[in-house]
Amino acid sequence: GMLPGLEPFSHYTLNVRVVNGKGEGPASPDRVFTTPEGVPSAPSSLKIVNPTLDSLTLEWDPPSRPNGILTEYTLKYQPINSTHELGPLVDLKIPANKTRWTLKNLNFST
Repeated sequence: GMLPGLEPFSHYTLNVRVVNGKGEGPASPDRVFTTPEGVPSAPSSLKIVNPTLDSLTLEWDPPSRPNGILTEYTLKYQPINSTHELGPLVDLKIPANKTRWTLKNLNFST
C-alpha cells in the first residue's frame, strides 16, 4: 500500500497490525526509515533595507520548511528601465549561512 502525506527529510517508525471482528492482532516488527530531502519552501521573509542610488541590501529569514540541508540561496533579479524594457537576468548564488546581501553598482535610473 501507499502511505501518503509523509514529510520530506524526516524519520519514521512503521509497523503493521491485522484487524478482524475480534480485534487487533500483534504488531509486526518495527521498520525504521527516513524520507529523502524535498524542495525547501520560500524564505520566511524578504526585506529591502538601506537603499541608495546605486545599491540596496536584502535581508531574509530562512524557509520555515527547509525539507533538507540548505546548501545555498539563489537570488535572481532583472533591471527594468524607464520604458519598461527588461535588462539581463542576474543569477547569484549565496552561501546558505548568509541571510543578508548587498547589491552594489546598480544603475539609479533602473
